[in-house]
Formats: sequence, C-alpha cells, structure tokens
Amino acid sequence: MTHNNKLFCLALEYAQKNDLLSKNSDVHQLIKTLTRIQEIENWADFGNSNEKILKELEKFQSFNLCQIQRLELIDAVCDCWKQMGLELKNGKKVRLEVTPELIFKPYGDMTNEEKCKHYIIYKTIAIFETYSTFGYPCLAYETESLFSGSMKYIKNGRYGRYTNKLGEAFGKLQNEWNYKSHITLKLRQAFNYINNGESAKIYNDKEIWEDNAIGKYINLNKISDKYGTKLLDMENLPPAIYKWQIYFRRESDSSLIPFDTLSSGEKQRYFSVGAIIYHLLNIDSIGSGKIHYQAVNLMLEEIELYFHPEWQRNFTCYLMEIIGQLTFKQIRSINVLYVTHSPYILSDIPKTNVLFLKNGEADYSMQENTFGANINGLLKNGFFLPSLPMGEFAHQKINHLFALLHSGDFKASELEKIRQEIQHVGEPVIRQQLMMLYNTYKRLNQELDDNAFRKFIIKKLEE
Repeated sequence: MTHNNKLFCLALEYAQKNDLLSKNSDVHQLIKTLTRIQEIENWADFGNSNEKILKELEKFQSFNLCQIQRLELIDAVCDCWKQMGLELKNGKKVRLEVTPELIFKPYGDMTNEEKCKHYIIYKTIAIFETYSTFGYPCLAYETESLFSGSMKYIKNGRYGRYTNKLGEAFGKLQNEWNYKSHITLKLRQAFNYINNGESAKIYNDKEIWEDNAIGKYINLNKISDKYGTKLLDMENLPPAIYKWQIYFRRESDSSLIPFDTLSSGEKQRYFSVGAIIYHLLNIDSIGSGKIHYQAVNLMLEEIELYFHPEWQRNFTCYLMEIIGQLTFKQIRSINVLYVTHSPYILSDIPKTNVLFLKNGEADYSMQENTFGANINGLLKNGFFLPSLPMGEFAHQKINHLFALLHSGDFKASELEKIRQEIQHVGEPVIRQQLMMLYNTYKRLNQELDDNAFRKFIIKKLEE
C-alpha cells in the first residue's frame, strides 16, 4: 500500500485549523481515518513489527486520496475568494467569505444565501477545471511510501505551490466577469441573489407571476407580452439553487402539463433547439483577448431522431424562426449542415445545396428537385430506395397479392379473404389495381357458377 504523506499532513492541518475533527460532517470520518494511519506509522518508531502495522492498514485499503486533494482545493478557493476576490470595472471589489462549517453542512439545512455561497465555490472549481485557458491543472501530488517518514513534517506556507496559479486563474476569472461572458453568468446570478435576495424586481413583478395549485410560477407568455423582443437582464434571473419545473398550458381546457410528461420526441425537440441557442449565445459572448467568431457552422446529424413526421416537416422553419429572434453582438452568419435520412427535412433544402451519398460516395444521379418535392418521390429517389416507399412486410404482401391474382392459383372460397387484405392497402392507386384484378376473377367465378347451375338444371330435366 502507498500513501501520499504530504497530502495527509495538509489535510490534517486543515482539519485542526478549522476545528473539524470534532464535527459531525462528511470529512469527519476521513480525517479520523487519516489520524489513525498517522498513529500506525508512529508505531514504527517504537519497534512494532511491520506485520502488525500492515494488519492494521488492511482496514484502509479502499481509502480514496482524491477526497483529500479535493479538500485542499476547496479550502484554497475559499481563501482566494475571501482574500483576493475580483475587482470590477466600476472599482468595486467582489469578495466572498465561506466558512468550513458551511462547506460541510448538509445541503438541505442551508438557507438560500448559504446555498449560493456553496454553489459559487464549486462553480469556480468547475470553471477552472473545464476551461483550459485558466491554466489551472488538476492537483497532482507525488505518491510516496507510507513509511517514508514524511508525515512528521507539516508543510510551511501551505499554499505556496498553488497561490500563483490560483492568482492567475482568478485574474482571468475577473476578466470574464467584467466582460460579462457566459462563463461567469451563473456566478453573477448567485452574487446578485446574495446582495439582493428575493427583493429583486423579478421576484416581485406581479405582471409576470401567477399563483396556482402547483404554487407560484412565472408565466412566460406574460414576460413576452411585457418585454417583447427586449432581452431580459440575465444576471437578475434566479440562481441555480432552485428546483424547477416547466409547465405547458393546454389550449383546450387551460390545464397545466408538466414538461416531464412530454413524449421523447417532444423533449428532443426542445432539448435540441435549446442546446443550439445555448451554444450560439456562448460563442457570441466570448471575452476579450480571445478569438471572436463571426461565422458559425452548425452541424446537425440525424436531428430528426424521435421526431413525429409533422415535427420533422416543420423543424427547419421552427429553427430559423428561433434563431431569427436572437440578437448577436459578434456572430454575422450561420450555416446549417444537416446529415439526414428524413425526406421532410430534405424537402426544405434546394437541390443545389444537397450532396447525395450512396455507399459513402457522392452520387449525382438524382434529377428531381428537392425543394418542395413530394415526400414519396424523395423517399424513393432521394434515398435510393429499390422499391416503393413503404414497409418491407407490406411490400412483400402486396407483391404476393398481385402474383396470386395474376396466376389464379387460389380457390373460389378464398376470394373474400383476398378482398379483405386488399382493403388494408393504404395507397389508393395500388389498391385500385388490386381491386380491378379481384373483380375480374369475381365476375369469372360468378359466370362459372351460373354455367354450372344451368348444366345441373338441364341434367335434372333430362332425367
């Protein structure tokens, strides 16, 4: 077994400094375990056998050192927010004081303000670890033998190794904050809540709030009526500490429909378009000192998955309407590239903008114009279908009916069953052709029956 002794010393120092060893928190058992390991190592100084020590250490084989790394990182970020903070353009300083007790407090026992502070710490870490431009790599400690003796030394200048990197990261975070990029939006929302609570205008605007059996909620239609195309100040929206639910109002009886109850296709439509809007706005909000993008290529692969045919049919129109409502500071043009098997989406695209692929290679044999084309024609020609645009089982069944009626290889008693199967065919032209063949055999069968009846009567009269 190996153990990071330097890291243990840091964690132990942290626990002692903040009086966590006696607290009933998640970190309590962690520190308790580390303390026990330190005691075991100290046994070696008094001549205890290695076998006895190793036997005790078996209890800690599953110990996760990443927890201690996370512990130090959280504490370092808390100290940076308290001591350094961010300096805004208006000269004000943004600082935050978060105690260790708050970090390890059960989330359900926190006030909304405490939840915001808790969120800010973890969101800061997430930003540093997500965006490589902040230059703050994951903590990586050297792994040393448990019996190296390094546990006896407490590191002096605890953050000496990380202060510079965290300082640089906070400097870049300050730039993103002042530029009001998407990276710091949720941080700004949380700080606004800490400063203003629910006294902010959006929480008390009776023109956009409604009360219902489900509770208090914002009516998006009322927001649209009040603000029109004017963009809301995103910073004043509620922070990411609330549980939320979206409801749709049914037009027929005004009942509320929870978003969770929608079909997979309905959810996919909103998720897809929502993700597109989210990333376009993020690209448009990139901060100063970085590459700004004026032209965006939006690639959508099989976006029609899960969609009802009607939603496939109107998806391009819907997407263009939504994008048309956005206001961009930097983006000037957007190109949309579909990879699709949907004739409905293809019918919204001019042929000059379509590349047909067959077996992975470009195919230029398609002669039919795609824009506004008939769906059946696109299915057969645009997607290289070898047969009619219908299910294979139905295709084989129809071929069987044609072959049967052409051959006449069936009994007269089977005519009614054949008629019923023909009536199941939805395509009117095919159904009409089958009925013509069926009626021909029906008349022939009737004539045969009449001749046989006449012959029977004549034979009886002759007797």
